[in-house]
Amino acid sequence: MGRGVQASAAGADLEAALTDAFGRIERAVERARGGDRAGILTVSVEPSFAARWLVLRLGRFRAAHPEIDLRFAATTAVADFTREDVDAAIRHGRGPWPGLAAVRLLPAPMFPVGSPELLGQAALPTTPAELAHLTLIHEDDDREWREWLAAAGAPAMAADGGLRFDDGNLVLAAALAGQGVALTDDAVAGEALADGRLVRLSEVAIATDKAYWLVHPPESAQRPKVAAFRAWLLAETENQLGR
Repeated sequence: MGRGVQASAAGADLEAALTDAFGRIERAVERARGGDRAGILTVSVEPSFAARWLVLRLGRFRAAHPEIDLRFAATTAVADFTREDVDAAIRHGRGPWPGLAAVRLLPAPMFPVGSPELLGQAALPTTPAELAHLTLIHEDDDREWREWLAAAGAPAMAADGGLRFDDGNLVLAAALAGQGVALTDDAVAGEALADGRLVRLSEVAIATDKAYWLVHPPESAQRPKVAAFRAWLLAETENQLGR
């Protein structure tokens, strides 16, 4: 290709297969050696969940497991365990993910929230029409707001105006700053709802089949650092859910 080189279709297929194979060999050798990186746990996690839920609780994990050093890759991209140096990931979605072990951590129904400063002294909006008159804050596109309006009984109402961000953490930050109303869930907004910085504006919620999950390659379940993180996460989420 001019001065460059590009793999043929057969070469691309071979590269994908070899990447997977060498990844498996690397993990097998690491286990056989006892794990050169046994004390470092690398977790891929969405920025909003990391900032609003995970980091608030990490002190308890570090106190229980001082032998494990934590490293987080805050990203909305789906981790590729065959290519990336990642031990586990926390994902938001419906699951399952073929070829991966997945543990459901927290449900994630989405509902509208706003700040007391935005709402002022007026009565809280109680209908879709009242909410739609406020600035709507979107993550990426208006799909979730359209879904919520349909669930609230107003499928024909426009939901395409307002502010747009490509990250859920920025969506919540805008809502906290009084820039409009946002759709969020308890895992991300729980602390702000508890201390009054945000107010839930409706009991209607959507996407109740979505959740936060811990995922990792099945063979990683026996690695002490992954097993410890998994057990801690389950204890934290069960405590939050009151089980």
